[in-house]
Amino acid sequence: MQGNIRDFSLAEVLQFMALGRRNGILELEVGPERHRIFLLNGVIVGVSAVTTSTLKVLGEAQLTSPAALDEALDEAQREGRNLGAVLVQRGAVTTAVWQRFMQCELERLLYRLFSLKDAQFSFKAAEFPTLPPLTFNLPIDRAVLTGSRWAEAWSRLEPAVPSPHAVYAATAPSATVAADLPAPDQGVLLALDRPTEVVRVATQVELSVIETAQALARLAAAGRVRLVSAG
Repeated sequence: MQGNIRDFSLAEVLQFMALGRRNGILELEVGPERHRIFLLNGVIVGVSAVTTSTLKVLGEAQLTSPAALDEALDEAQREGRNLGAVLVQRGAVTTAVWQRFMQCELERLLYRLFSLKDAQFSFKAAEFPTLPPLTFNLPIDRAVLTGSRWAEAWSRLEPAVPSPHAVYAATAPSATVAADLPAPDQGVLLALDRPTEVVRVATQVELSVIETAQALARLAAAGRVRLVSAG
C-alpha cells in the first residue's frame, strides 16, 4: 500500500490499519527524514525517524548517565523488554521523567505528522516487525485524536515558533532571568545557554513541546530570545 497524504490523510490511513488489525511498518517521507510507525494488530507499538535517533535524543537530554543507558539498553535488547521499564526498574529514571520523555518523543516523531499536507507514504506488511527502542501500546483512535489536537494547537503558535525543530538562543546571559517570569518561561530561558532546538529544550526542562513553544513565543515577544533557525 502506498500513496500521498494529499489524497489520504494520515488519520485515514491509520484508521484503515486499525480496522484491518494490520501488522507492519508505515513509512512517511518528510523532507530528508523517513518516519516509521510500527503496528501490531492495528495498534501503534513504536515510532522512529531514520535520521534522528531516540537514543541520541535521550543521551543528549542527560536524564541518566551514559553508562546506565548503555546497560539498560543491553538488558532491554537481551530480554526483549521495554527500555523505559528497564530504566525505571534500575532506578536510572523515575516513572514521571520517563513518561515526560515519551510524551516529547511522541510529539517529535508522531503527532507533528498529522499536520503534514504533502508526504509520500508506504506500508509494508510484516508479521513481527523489529521494533525501535521507544516502544508502547498506543491505540490508533487515541493517536488520531491527540495528534489532531496537537496539530491544531501548533497552528496557533505559527509563525511565532515555526517548527518543533526551530532553534532559539537567549538574547542575554541566563543570569539575567527575571523573577517575575512564569516558571515555565524561566526554565526555558535557563536551558538556552546555547542555541537549541525546541524539542531538545522540551526534554531538558520536562515540558511538552507545545508548552515549550508557548513559553518561547512569550519570551520572543518580550525580546528575551531570538530565532536562530526555522528548522
